[in-house]
Amino acid sequence: MVKRSKKPIKKGTKRRTTKAKKTYKKKAVKKAPAKKVPKKKTPKRAAKKVTRKVAAKPRRSKVKQTRFHTNVKDLTHRYTCTDEKWVIVELQEDCSLEENHEAVERQMFLCLGKDAKCFLPVYTEQVKSKSVAVSLFDGYAFVKQTEEVLTRLSRIRSEYVCGPLAGKGGYQTVGTEVINDLKHKLEKEVRGMVPRKGQKVIPRVGVFQNLTGKVISVDKRRLLAQVLFERSSRVVRAPINVINLIPA
Repeated sequence: MVKRSKKPIKKGTKRRTTKAKKTYKKKAVKKAPAKKVPKKKTPKRAAKKVTRKVAAKPRRSKVKQTRFHTNVKDLTHRYTCTDEKWVIVELQEDCSLEENHEAVERQMFLCLGKDAKCFLPVYTEQVKSKSVAVSLFDGYAFVKQTEEVLTRLSRIRSEYVCGPLAGKGGYQTVGTEVINDLKHKLEKEVRGMVPRKGQKVIPRVGVFQNLTGKVISVDKRRLLAQVLFERSSRVVRAPINVINLIPA
C-alpha cells in the first residue's frame, strides 16, 4: 500500500510515492533434537539390618531352693581362705569359743605374729561394748601355714590353746575346701536362728537383756529382727541382731 502524506501538495510539484519495503522474517533454523543419553543406574545400597541381641533368660532349675538361698548377709567377710593348707590347732577342753573367742585370737596373734591368718568356726556381732557369738563347734582353730608360722607353732601354748595337732612328719593340716565347707556350715547355722514373725524372744545382751519381746518383722539379708517390748507401761520397738535372740 502507498501512503500519502498529509501535507497539501502545491501546484507544479510531482507527487512522490514510496514503496513499502518488503520485510523478510528470518526463518528460525530448527536445531536437531539432542540425543538423550541414558543415565547410568547406580545400584542402591541395601539398608543395614540392625539386630539387637537379646540376653537369654536363665533357665529355672528344677531343684527347690531353700528359703535362705538368696539375699543373705555374707557371714565370712572377716576371714579369707585362699591358701592351700591350714594347720589344725587344738584348744583346751574347757575353752568355749562363744565366750573366749576374743582371748583365743589374741593369744594366737601374740604367738604367731600380726600377719598370721586364723580361722575360728565362730560368728560374732558387736552389741555396743559387748559381743555376741555363735560357734559351729569347740575345741579347734585353724592357722594358715607359712614358713614364719611353722617356726613359731611350738610356742603357741597358753591358758586356752594346747598347741598344733602333730601328724606323720609334721603337723596335721586341712585344705581350702574343708575351710570353705566349714564357712558354709557356719552360715547355715546362723541362718537357722532367724526367728519367725510373731515369735516371742529374749535378748542375750544389751539394753533389753532378759526382757521378753515379740518379733514384728525380720530382715534376712541384714539378719535384723524388729522386736516389740513392753517396758514400764510403754511399748518400745527395737532392731536386734538374730544371734542376740533366744526363743522365750
